[in-house]
Amino acid sequence: MDYSDELLVLIKYMLGTNPRSALQAYARFFGPESKWLEERVLNVAIHSGWSDADIGELLGVTRQAVQKRRHQYESTRK
Repeated sequence: MDYSDELLVLIKYMLGTNPRSALQAYARFFGPESKWLEERVLNVAIHSGWSDADIGELLGVTRQAVQKRRHQYESTRK
């Protein structure tokens, strides 16, 4: 399933001026869709040759945290 259009709508609502819409979009964005987006961003970095330490430094987490996330995503794809 392609969430890109839905994510763009959610971001638009989060940046808008309606507090109710912004809060609902924020809650939705940081639900299941955020895991989908995180997995894809990590995959782009990994397939580009970035190390877990480099990724972790940019995300503000440890190398081990990146490894844990990678393994979680790999196990859910199986």
